[in-house]
Amino acid sequence: MTNFLSFSVSKSPKGKPSYAEVMPLVDSIPLLELVRDSSGLIERHCIEGALERVHGNRTAAAEILGMSRQSLYAKLSRYGIGGNGEERPLVS
Repeated sequence: MTNFLSFSVSKSPKGKPSYAEVMPLVDSIPLLELVRDSSGLIERHCIEGALERVHGNRTAAAEILGMSRQSLYAKLSRYGIGGNGEERPLVS
């Protein structure tokens, strides 16, 4: 994830960067990169939310998210969720 987007999300209320925070990115980061990073952030939050909702039951979380358990495991690995307790930053 771009450093600016990561900073904005971590410092903004509820993790949502404001329009004013995102607009400077338009001139400095290619749109494709910004969209890819944003999609990854949204996907990660959805996965974390689903896991919270089902108290860590990965099979149930995969069902809620509409994906196979194997796909969920791949995404958990990609984002460093639920493994050794350390989460990976969103970097493409």
